Amino acid sequence: MKKALLSLIFATFALCSFAQSDTTQEPVVFKKDKLVSFNGKPITADEYLVLSEKNCPQAYKWFHRGDILKKTGTGLMAGGFPLAAAGCVMFAAGYAYLLPTAITKDTYTSSILLGFGASFIVVGATAGIAGIPLYCVGVNQKKRSYEVYNNGLCEPQTAHSKRIMDIKFNTNGIALNF
Repeated sequence: MKKALLSLIFATFALCSFAQSDTTQEPVVFKKDKLVSFNGKPITADEYLVLSEKNCPQAYKWFHRGDILKKTGTGLMAGGFPLAAAGCVMFAAGYAYLLPTAITKDTYTSSILLGFGASFIVVGATAGIAGIPLYCVGVNQKKRSYEVYNNGLCEPQTAHSKRIMDIKFNTNGIALNF
């Protein structure tokens, strides 16, 4: 009886450890800034994150990294280009004080406006220009996430990657925990 019970336990363990999981995934189609599932129902980016995190961790990492880069690039462009435009206005106002037709010859105000205007132009243009490649890389990484998910380039999840049965060696014997 003991041999039959142990044989049954080990046979069950062998079947569980070599069992294959279902690797079929519903493909995600990307069209014009919208994610469309296989049956044509549009899904949001948050729903795709949940779907990819559950089925394909590599696609989740690509999408999450791309989303962060895209938001960073958008923030730099949204802050940098208006700052550069404000710097252009300040620089033009400071230059207007230096013209011979100006009513007052206030060189102090002129130099302050010219200095701040030039620095705003440099800082704003630098931030805005730095945001462009970040935005482009983020968009490309998000598209790469869809390709990884659709092409099935995810690591297959088998019984070896999940813990199905735990064997503990106690002082009194072996404990099999399912």
